[in-house]
Amino acid sequence: MYQIAVCDDEQSDLNQAVQFTERILQEVDIPCAVTAYGSGVTLLSEIQQGRHFDLLLLDVIMDTLDGMALASHLKEQADPPDIVFISADRDMALLGYYVNAKRYLAKPLDRDELREALLHCYQEMRRRTGGSEQLLLPTDTGQLRVSLRDIRYAEPSGRHTCLHLTEGQEIVRLPLSRLAERLP
Repeated sequence: MYQIAVCDDEQSDLNQAVQFTERILQEVDIPCAVTAYGSGVTLLSEIQQGRHFDLLLLDVIMDTLDGMALASHLKEQADPPDIVFISADRDMALLGYYVNAKRYLAKPLDRDELREALLHCYQEMRRRTGGSEQLLLPTDTGQLRVSLRDIRYAEPSGRHTCLHLTEGQEIVRLPLSRLAERLP
């Protein structure tokens, strides 16, 4: 599941970015979880407490802790998330290079530009992880994250599917036909 945080202190801009992101990724069949933050301080606190995000969509100008300062804190991490800045202040775009931002999008947010940025960052993340695509599958105990390269074979098990993996087996709560639709 592609984990995304959207952070903007302007509620209408935050809502729009979240809605666009969810719709775009749903259209291209990328499972995602999008979490909204109205404050850079709150987002940074959650990340420091162990919350993981693959991508941050950050407003540059916010009270207390702006997007640029937040990105500066995070670039010191061993595996920092990708960052896309969204701002009405185009003069700040060059500063994005100092924190390795992937894109800088101007407000008002253009859906096509956001789509390109999201897909670019998703492909970059897949390349970094060795191109190993992962699936998030429902089980009786919650969600199971499975790397495609770990699946040896699958077989029907009643209304569910038994996945035979490199290390053991798991029952997923999908019929084999539905699982097959999610595989490349």
